[in-house]
Amino acid sequence: MRSEEEQASSPIAEPGWFDREVAWLRAGARETRWIALAVLSALLLDLIVIATLSTGPINVFHNDVLLLLDDGWRVLNGQVPHRDFNSPLGPVEFWLIGAGMLLSHGSAQGIAFSIGAFGFVAGIWSWLLCRGRMPVIFGLLVTTWIVFTATCPTPLGFDPRFLSCAMIYNRQGYALVGIILVECAFARDKSRFLGGVSSGLALIVLVFLKLNFFGISALLVLATLPIQRADFSRLRGLLSGSSVGVLALLFYPRFSFEAFFTDMSFVARARGSSLNLPGLFHGAVTSAESGSVWVVAGVALVILVLVRPAERRHHKQITMGLISLIVLASGPIFLATNSLENHCQLASLWIIILLDRVSALHLRIRDSKIVTLIAIAACLGAIATALVPEVSSTFSLLTYQSATERSAAIRIQAPGMERVRFYDSTSFYDKVKAGDGDGAYYASCLSDGLSLIDSHTKADESILAVGFHNPFSYLLRRKPAEGGSSYLYMGNSISENAMPPVGWVFGNADLIILPMYEGTHHASDEFIQNYYRSYLEQNFHFVAKSQCWSLYRRDSY
Repeated sequence: MRSEEEQASSPIAEPGWFDREVAWLRAGARETRWIALAVLSALLLDLIVIATLSTGPINVFHNDVLLLLDDGWRVLNGQVPHRDFNSPLGPVEFWLIGAGMLLSHGSAQGIAFSIGAFGFVAGIWSWLLCRGRMPVIFGLLVTTWIVFTATCPTPLGFDPRFLSCAMIYNRQGYALVGIILVECAFARDKSRFLGGVSSGLALIVLVFLKLNFFGISALLVLATLPIQRADFSRLRGLLSGSSVGVLALLFYPRFSFEAFFTDMSFVARARGSSLNLPGLFHGAVTSAESGSVWVVAGVALVILVLVRPAERRHHKQITMGLISLIVLASGPIFLATNSLENHCQLASLWIIILLDRVSALHLRIRDSKIVTLIAIAACLGAIATALVPEVSSTFSLLTYQSATERSAAIRIQAPGMERVRFYDSTSFYDKVKAGDGDGAYYASCLSDGLSLIDSHTKADESILAVGFHNPFSYLLRRKPAEGGSSYLYMGNSISENAMPPVGWVFGNADLIILPMYEGTHHASDEFIQNYYRSYLEQNFHFVAKSQCWSLYRRDSY
């Protein structure tokens, strides 16, 4: 083996094709400025399309748009989430929707505005975070992942032809977890204080968006907590960022932390049964079927094994291994606690970061070029597999803008609903459950309910629905009743062993309406109505019935 002096005196060999290609992945800002400009401009254009069009075509989970509008309408009317009404979700989503509706003068277009605005902020946040931590190419890939994940108009786990704002909070949750994941992966690099502020703030936002995302993010932060004095600036950043988020809520008028955690306790009991060993095992198998988890495991192994022996126990390599385990574990956990997902969403983002690590290590593993090349190819393939459906989703949104498609739209005749267009999806995808994809049927049920209420009630009477959601306060532009819930769904927000008190369900509403139409929530609605039947009959009297609804009025009237 040659001495260091002999190596130093030897001429530097011309880099081969492999080294040149890997070096291109790590090119600086000057060499990639036009690529960066093109990608960022494309992302901005995508956000404009989302903010303009994503309220319109909805061909699956049609009722979720009214669920979000009801919550936004409550916020616009001065109600405080968890104090004036209950919810299995944190207040962040309702504030976003309420802000969008304020900008759109109370129309449903506010949902699209809020999604686009969130994606814009998340995109800038991730780009600034990546600039000091990884080369431009990888920063662009991460930012693209964050923006598409946060805003694409297809619910996670579904065919790109499905268009709906349903479960948009899951997309936003993944985007914030992704921002924390990037910061944690480079926790020992520069900008430690500001990186800590970023993760601390994102953690608090996740607490009040959806708790399962906070749980995984907290594990990521714990796995990368500072253990050396030189890293304590990051700890100060984490505390500072978290404090800003908590103080903002302390100054929010009448916000109640006690009410928030009471609501979350019902959700924990409702969904706790899904976090059993068989359920997690099934989620792990389902996650593995996508293939991304195998790429994560394989590339992490490349990093841990093919570095120089003296560095195998280096803190940075150990941290990367821990984060890889957390990412892999997030798959079955999120599949058990989020609805209808089918793969490990974080795996593709972690692959981008691992690809950055592999390309950075290549000079130290020149004797393993084939293994490194395989790792890079696998990473690029997995990234493309993750991003292509998201791009296809946006193109699906554009296909519904033709005159032919617009003429086939099903609309609800109500103020603020002019931009909302329902379609049927059962014609092109036979795996849709009955009622999920039938836009005409759902629209007819809403119209039936509106006719019933118009015929038998006064404009100043407040109304709540005892069932999955309450669409009528917004559709009729009536002052929302205090009490009630964002949504009631057995096994999701409530459970047989943890049914909420009657004050949650009935609030101070003058009118109660019961849904009776068929659909995916029909069995849950029936159980809830039967459970509270005695209270309903003791305190309300029957008014009228239509094909899809039954109407009751409080006895004081």
